[in-house]
Amino acid sequence: MKDIEAYSKYGMDSNGGVTRPSFSEADYIVRDLYKTQLEVMGLEVTLDPIANIWGKLRGNGTKSGSIVIGSHLDTVPNGGEYDGALGVLVAKEIIQRIIEKGLTLNHDLEIVSFNAEESNDFGLSTIGSRAFVGKLSVEELKGTVDSKGLLLSDALQTVDGDINRIEEMEKMREEKKVFLELHIEQGKRL
Repeated sequence: MKDIEAYSKYGMDSNGGVTRPSFSEADYIVRDLYKTQLEVMGLEVTLDPIANIWGKLRGNGTKSGSIVIGSHLDTVPNGGEYDGALGVLVAKEIIQRIIEKGLTLNHDLEIVSFNAEESNDFGLSTIGSRAFVGKLSVEELKGTVDSKGLLLSDALQTVDGDINRIEEMEKMREEKKVFLELHIEQGKRL
C-alpha cells in the first residue's frame, strides 16, 4: 500500500484521481522510479524495443522459460491509484517476498510493466502488450502521430524504445510460458 500511495502522487488530479497518460512527465517519473526499485531488488532490468520494463529473478534452471507477472503504470484519465499500478506493484511485492525468504524457484520469474497500455493521444491502446505478442507491426506504428504531430517512434525513443527493432520481441516471447495480471475493473463490466 505504501508503494501504491507513493506512485499515486504522480498524476494526482484535483478530483482525487490519478491521470498519468503514457509519455507524460508523471509517466516518465514513475517509470524511472519503478526501474530503480527493480534494480535495487537485484533484478535483471531490461527494456524491450517498445519500452516495456522487464525485471527478471533467475531460477535454478531446472525448468526453462519464465513465469511473468505484471500490468502497466499509465492510467486512464482520473483512473485512480489502482489502475495498472496495482498489477505491477503486487508483482514487485511477490518477488520481494521470494527474495526476502531466500527462495529459489525452478524457473525464472519476471515482472513486466507494459508501456502505453491505456488509451492515449496516439489513438492506440495496449501498445506494449500488443506489440509484445506480435499484434502490432512496425508498419502500423511508424506513421502514428499524436494530436501535436509527435511521431510515436520519437515518443518511444524518449523512454529508450526503438520500433525499428520490434521484431526482436518474437524471440523474447518464446521464453515466456505463463502470464498473470492482477488488474482492477473500473467499468460496469469486465
